[in-house]
Amino acid sequence: MKYVDIINKYRREDETFSDVERNVSCWAPFQSIHINKRGELKVCPFIARSEVEYEDTTKFELDKNTHRARWEPGKSLRDIWQNDMGFEEVRDASVTGDLHEWCRYCKEQCDKDKPASSLDFDWVGGERDLNHPVPKEIELELSNTCNLKCKFCSPYHSTQHMLDMGRDMPDDIKNEMEKQLGRKLPNGVEFSEYKRFMDKINPQLLSRFESIYDDPEVADAFIEALRDIIHEVENLNFTGGEPFAQAIVHKIIKMVEEENPENLNIQITTNGSILNGYARKLAQRPKTTFTVSLDSIDPEIYKDLRRRGDLNKVLKHIEELQAYGVAKVGCSFVVSKDNVYTLPDILSFCNSKLLTFSYHILSPMGGTSTPKDIEPWAVEAETKEYLSELKEFLLNADITPCKNRYIDERNARMYNQYIERLK
Repeated sequence: MKYVDIINKYRREDETFSDVERNVSCWAPFQSIHINKRGELKVCPFIARSEVEYEDTTKFELDKNTHRARWEPGKSLRDIWQNDMGFEEVRDASVTGDLHEWCRYCKEQCDKDKPASSLDFDWVGGERDLNHPVPKEIELELSNTCNLKCKFCSPYHSTQHMLDMGRDMPDDIKNEMEKQLGRKLPNGVEFSEYKRFMDKINPQLLSRFESIYDDPEVADAFIEALRDIIHEVENLNFTGGEPFAQAIVHKIIKMVEEENPENLNIQITTNGSILNGYARKLAQRPKTTFTVSLDSIDPEIYKDLRRRGDLNKVLKHIEELQAYGVAKVGCSFVVSKDNVYTLPDILSFCNSKLLTFSYHILSPMGGTSTPKDIEPWAVEAETKEYLSELKEFLLNADITPCKNRYIDERNARMYNQYIERLK
């Protein structure tokens, strides 16, 4: 059995596929691109490009040691999309109904007969096509700047976690630092001092948290590279950190406003705590969607998960975004063992407020975390007995229906898709 056979079992019944389209295991490599803070490009955030050495170099090989696609000033996003050998390898696997070795997460899901995340790319970027000259969906994760320190997050995605690294350092690092400084560190040190020390003993350790776009010249060059293709892109998707706290996101929004591409949809995944001028302007822009991370409507649970966040403020911001009556607004629920039994409550809340619902499961993302990192909170790491009881609870929960038929059906489909994963 091919991977596509398992994936087809979970494809939407109301989605029309041609015979050719149904034989493609994942549309991400033909439709989308994910760009991170280091300038690395992947076809989706879940993919992990292995460190593979090649005996014979090719003209398409951007880095002979890691074989990663990487943007830097002077390079064209169009050229990377069309000519990167790694992208072509993933496309070759997908078009034959297979999954590339880098697609570890989706392969693991299929091996357990669960819905793969490749399903999310069946309808991104507009009309499905094997021949797009540029990516139709671009997901931008350009900085870890964030104002919250969420329980399940990490320094890679939040500066608040990063700034606390000097206070939360492992004992062996602390002992070595005390030895070199010649003094005790009862409560750790400020991040700046911790960084100076770590840059001496492991220069690469903290650089992975930094954004190349913090350099104004690099940021300007990237915006021009994006401007070159922006009129051909269908969806521009901002993720975090917190996008509305990031200067590079503000600059891109200004560029989009200048270019005013006719067919561009913008999606912002936000923690909902910042409603600045950029957010309000987008709220009045057609073809814009806000996805607000909302992991609980219980103030105590929310406070524990979204640390430094204010649930009341977020709920008020959701109301204001909806009040403009232009942009679409939805909520995203990060599923963890701390909140999974409140999932029916969140779905009912979304239905009552005419909000679209989506979920995100804790999983290793492109090498930024490991199963061990997320195990304390990951529902998927629990026993079969736990998952069986949870599934029974969710199937029998009372859900407030939505008056909008489209939203009601969409939210129910997402809810049921999550239940299908509980195996």
